[in-house]
Amino acid sequence: MTQSQTATYKDVRYLVGAEAWHGDRLFRDAEDYGHFLALFGSTAERYGWCCHAYCLLPTAFYLLLQAPAVALALGLEALHGSYSLAFTRRHAARGHVYSGEHRICVIRTADELKRATCITLDAPRRAGLAALESWPWSSAAAQGARHGC
Repeated sequence: MTQSQTATYKDVRYLVGAEAWHGDRLFRDAEDYGHFLALFGSTAERYGWCCHAYCLLPTAFYLLLQAPAVALALGLEALHGSYSLAFTRRHAARGHVYSGEHRICVIRTADELKRATCITLDAPRRAGLAALESWPWSSAAAQGARHGC
């Protein structure tokens, strides 16, 4: 692979989403949200992800990432597995945590990036949970008005 191919390969952006099994909750309390964010941070560092935006909802999450495809797949497997194991142990739960596979959309253009950012950051408002910057489990407050949604 040439140097220019490597640079392009690393510049792929993705909108990743996952939902809880049959409408259950992925995050039951602040400890669950915090644990997921800690796992997400260590996974991003380990697999070389760059996070542009994120939002965690009680029943789903959205991650706007930049990563090589192989690192994305391996990292998501590690993140989902680690969080599922911790969640089921902590809550004495059985069965699935996630509803099937995560959804991944490749972001190709600036317009798609803006739309994906808005989908991610506006999720709490659309779900009737909170205004954009007041949801504590999102990067919206840190990004302020810069996202333009």
